Amino acid sequence: MAADSIRVTRSVSIPRSEIELRFSRSSGPGGQHAQKSDTRVEAVFDVQASVGLTETQKRRVVARAGPVLRAVAQDER
Repeated sequence: MAADSIRVTRSVSIPRSEIELRFSRSSGPGGQHAQKSDTRVEAVFDVQASVGLTETQKRRVVARAGPVLRAVAQDER
């Protein structure tokens, strides 16, 4: 596995360049730091545009989770 890819399974790795990271401010309470810092991150992966997945893998992911995968993490404090 190359350092510039993320291993999903033994046989599947996704290039890091295919995952878009978006940073923004968290919502909700949290004091001065949370209101002024980008403490929320959203990772977006476009399944259809991926070169790291085969067409069969793309169809399986789209059928189970949709064409675009999103993961969000935020710190409210």
